[in-house]
Amino acid sequence: MVESAELTLSTEQSKAWHRLTDPKHNHITRVIYGGQAGGGKSFLISLWLDYMCRTYEGTRYYMARETLKDIKESVLLTFFDVIKITGSTCKYNEQKSKITYPNGSEIYLLEVFAYPSDPNFDSFGSREYTGGAIEEGITVTKRAADILISRTRYKHDVYNLYPKQLITCNPGDGWIKEEIVIPQLEGNPKKKNEIFINATLASNPNKEFADRYTKTLEENLTAYDRERLLNGNWNAKPKSGAEFLKEFNQDKHVKRGLFNTYNPNEPLHITFDENLHPYITCEIWQIHKPNDMRFVRQLWEICLKPPRNRRKEVAKEIVKKFYGVHRGGVIVYGDASSQKEETDKEPGENFFTDILEGIKVLNPRLRVPSKNPPVLSKGGFLNLIFEKGYRNITIEVDSECKTSIDDYAYAVEDEDGTILKKKVKDPNTQISYEKHGHNIDAMSYFICEAFMSDFNYYLRGGVTPRYDVGNDREYKFQR
Repeated sequence: MVESAELTLSTEQSKAWHRLTDPKHNHITRVIYGGQAGGGKSFLISLWLDYMCRTYEGTRYYMARETLKDIKESVLLTFFDVIKITGSTCKYNEQKSKITYPNGSEIYLLEVFAYPSDPNFDSFGSREYTGGAIEEGITVTKRAADILISRTRYKHDVYNLYPKQLITCNPGDGWIKEEIVIPQLEGNPKKKNEIFINATLASNPNKEFADRYTKTLEENLTAYDRERLLNGNWNAKPKSGAEFLKEFNQDKHVKRGLFNTYNPNEPLHITFDENLHPYITCEIWQIHKPNDMRFVRQLWEICLKPPRNRRKEVAKEIVKKFYGVHRGGVIVYGDASSQKEETDKEPGENFFTDILEGIKVLNPRLRVPSKNPPVLSKGGFLNLIFEKGYRNITIEVDSECKTSIDDYAYAVEDEDGTILKKKVKDPNTQISYEKHGHNIDAMSYFICEAFMSDFNYYLRGGVTPRYDVGNDREYKFQR
């Protein structure tokens, strides 16, 4: 972390700073710094350009955005605040849109809007630069950014410098997302000279501002914009109709502080999906039944990533949270195929025996069917509940269950109506895994089993059926 008596850079800002200034990172040409709103993006641009101007006499930089008006109403204002902290003396010429330092260094305010009449950006002229920054780069064309990189060579030979371009942005579609961000997040970067650094609201060293701004975003944005600007989710997108859970609506079904409704005297419903990567999926639910209504609430999630993606670790988290507090009993749900015996264990031992042994102090019961519900049918059942509260069932999810919410909102339907389980590669472990579907699977195992009669009613087209109720099975714990 970069720090002085008057300013502090967050870990993420420091990472970007070193990629821009440390000679060992000379191979990195383009730094993308983006994510949540309020992540200190304009501050980073201003501090870096000021530092370069003061450090390298007579050099030249650009501060770019789609229009000059945008620059003057955003990053330029932050720049004036930054030089008050650094003590820099420089002059701003409004007419020429230029900042000049006493040592001859210059920063040009540069408009990079893609006018149809200027497809080759001839308006840039022939001016060369030492480096530069683009704010809100998601709105800028790749051609404009590349042309500026090609002009970045001024006085490099004098100071042994290399081309550097800092681009800041919030999540959004376009070339930055498709060519740089997503490939890096999935562990398959296309170019070694480009790096994406994820900025979060926590990246802003001004914690008081971050707290206030978080509240503002939570209260004033739609679910889509909250995901982009508050959670920095690059996969966020408006509803397209291609989602598996088409009727899941974050504005309607996600609630803040839902864990506060936890009742220690009512059963906990804990459901699992066994996959190790990217995590073992564990969701904790309760069912509240005022009058004839049934409110099904996801209170918590445990999605431990490597190296903690182990059954014992998940069990420890459950016990730590509820032991000594919970009195209402625990019911465990999950993938029917996880009941199979495992070759490296004793006869009869499997995923569920490990989980039940790990949380035995909570006296759990196992409620898993002999086979899983059909994927198409469970999707239809869940969507009907989300859409209209089918059979007086309402599903609500605590806003802190972020991994679950991401899965419910963005898992896509495949051509055959099932969940499209596209594989990606973890950049750290290099292990391939299915990106979406795990939390939906875990939820469906619970919902379809806990509301078996309603699910059967749905399967039979609204005709009340005769059905067999599954029995809870006690696990005989080793003493």
